[in-house]
Amino acid sequence: GWVEDIDALRVEMGRKHLRDESEIPMRVLAHREEPLETRILVRGELEDPGELVQPGFPAHIANEPALDEVLPERRRAALADWLASRDHPLTARVMVNRVWQWHFGQGLVATPNDFGVRGDRPTHPGLLDWLAVEFMDHGWSLKHLHRTLMLSSTYQMAATVDPATIGSDPDNRLLTRFQPRRLEAEAVWDSIRAVAGTLNRTLYGLPFAPPLDEQEQIGNFRKWPVSTPEEEDRRAVYLLVKRSFRFPMLSAFDLPENTASCGRRDITTVPNQALTLMNNGTIRQQAAAFADRLLQETRGDLSAIPGRAWTLAYGRHITPEEYETVEGFLRTRIQASADDPDDAARTAIEELCLALFNTNEFIYLQ
Repeated sequence: GWVEDIDALRVEMGRKHLRDESEIPMRVLAHREEPLETRILVRGELEDPGELVQPGFPAHIANEPALDEVLPERRRAALADWLASRDHPLTARVMVNRVWQWHFGQGLVATPNDFGVRGDRPTHPGLLDWLAVEFMDHGWSLKHLHRTLMLSSTYQMAATVDPATIGSDPDNRLLTRFQPRRLEAEAVWDSIRAVAGTLNRTLYGLPFAPPLDEQEQIGNFRKWPVSTPEEEDRRAVYLLVKRSFRFPMLSAFDLPENTASCGRRDITTVPNQALTLMNNGTIRQQAAAFADRLLQETRGDLSAIPGRAWTLAYGRHITPEEYETVEGFLRTRIQASADDPDDAARTAIEELCLALFNTNEFIYLQ
């Protein structure tokens, strides 16, 4: 049949490519002895080049010799040296602001992609400058910068605050408290699997593509290349990214667009997030895996289930009031079920696990 003929042709083409591999021209990025000329295009027309443009640093923020005075093979190195020098007014500040934003939810400059005249002013300019100098004085070490921020009293402040403080600083621009915020989409993905005990911590390698149901495939005009079951629970950083398709489970939690730089992610609270955590097939599978883990680690002791669930999901001990509520829920669900007691208990525990995934304490830093 024609299918077999096509397969045979592909095999033969593959063999031919292997035979002709030595004839394939090599293309690499390299310096030219003479760099190409860059000209202003009149009215943007490629066929109408105008005035010659020489390489140079941004005139408004640089006090450096023109790049055309540097040897051609040193121009990129000269630009890199200038960007990472202590005299550059922005590089260290921008990096420090980004790291601050990762830890606190909002940078000292609220527009991380715009430090220009149209961007926001820093709320604490002195602190921004001090952190930039501290960053450079310690060899541009990100580890030192993270440690400095996370050991600060500002980072260790509680999220609870009195009404008067909220009234005077509703947006927490003055850093009067820790600002609760939801985990990023990728962190939600990883946290669910870490708690369920299914997280695949394999490092490196090719991206993976988890399975999608028919509804999730809407908008994906090309077939989604489903990975093997062993790869389905890898960390979200390794998830396949397609420019024309946003992974549905992550997009519900404000995954950025794939086509543009994202200095700061949107933070929304919409019904899709709760619906995803309640009804998504993958989330329910993780809830079932979480229930299996609880039953295994407690050896089926229902009285120990609530405490172990709280330790894994929240990293803290369960309170007496919470234990009473959970114990009552499990007992009621088991008694109301017509199934075998063991099956009824497992179903009730699975429902509890799904409920824990849907709590603010699980998906929010606070």
